[in-house]
Amino acid sequence: MRRVTTLFLLFCLGLPSLATAQMATRCQVDDVLALSWQWTGRNAWARKCGYITVTKEAFLNAEFEYQVFFNGCAAYPNLPPNSVSCEVFVPYWESAPCVTNLLKLGTCITG
Repeated sequence: MRRVTTLFLLFCLGLPSLATAQMATRCQVDDVLALSWQWTGRNAWARKCGYITVTKEAFLNAEFEYQVFFNGCAAYPNLPPNSVSCEVFVPYWESAPCVTNLLKLGTCITG
């Protein structure tokens, strides 16, 4: 039992570092939205498609942040080296059609 507990703890401790690495990749490599119309457009699109609420959209815009996803990014299909798990294009304008089955990863700070 002790070995199972130890393995479980090691597994749980490793998950945050994987998520942190993927967030860094999204924010610095394959989902960089530096222009205000891009990141506010991403938030509006995410709200329109049901990924975030109106309140969350307003908060992210006020904090100069935007929603990113585990399995999609803005650079797809032209992925730069070191891109991770980017399997679909995620729009950054509100009028774009919704993409289903995206998994929220977190938020990036603009620029």
